[in-house]
Amino acid sequence: MTTTWIPFQYFLNTRALKSLCFGPGVLNDALVGQPVEFVIQARNDLNENRVSGNDEFEVMITSVEDRKKKLESTLVDR
Repeated sequence: MTTTWIPFQYFLNTRALKSLCFGPGVLNDALVGQPVEFVIQARNDLNENRVSGNDEFEVMITSVEDRKKKLESTLVDR
């Protein structure tokens, strides 16, 4: 028993198949060697947008030659 309360919310697990990725970084016309960005909108199985952060994403960027190369990047979790 308690005399206090706190609101509780939960969120279903994020699903990559339901999530969206958009922005100039996903277009074919990006310039080689220039900074570019894109946004990942995380969603769950019910197509609800993620309203909290701290999800882990693994993003693989490949070139036309399909060579794996580590690129410098910056992550901003909004």
